[in-house]
Amino acid sequence: MKIAAISDIHGNLPALDAVLADIAAQRVDVVVNLGDILSGPLWAAATADRLMPLGLPTIAGNHERQLLTVAHERMGASDRHAHDELRPEHRAWIRGLPATLALDAGGRHDIGGGGREITGDAMQFALVATGRADAATMGLDADVSIY
Repeated sequence: MKIAAISDIHGNLPALDAVLADIAAQRVDVVVNLGDILSGPLWAAATADRLMPLGLPTIAGNHERQLLTVAHERMGASDRHAHDELRPEHRAWIRGLPATLALDAGGRHDIGGGGREITGDAMQFALVATGRADAATMGLDADVSIY
């Protein structure tokens, strides 16, 4: 099984499109989105519009929680920009994102931790921006690409 994990998009739609094109070329079996999707000074609404129809297994990162729970006047500039750009359907999508999810990749593996760690079978692996991960180290019977 080939797994791609994407994380920390922060509304960067051109980068997301490049990553999704690479993922398509790699012919992965499953793509998971580890959160921190929209907050940033870029294209929050357009990024949500791109991701929502894909139906990727997605967890809420800390910025998704902040968009829904922090008062507008207390938000940082990135969250405030995203908040002001999002439409009701985007907020409903974010509201529906779980904090964790289960992924069957050669055994059950729980994905969570604010989009920062993958856990399963009593192992933990902190995500790093190396582009590739050793699936055996993660306890997965899979080839994992991290974006």
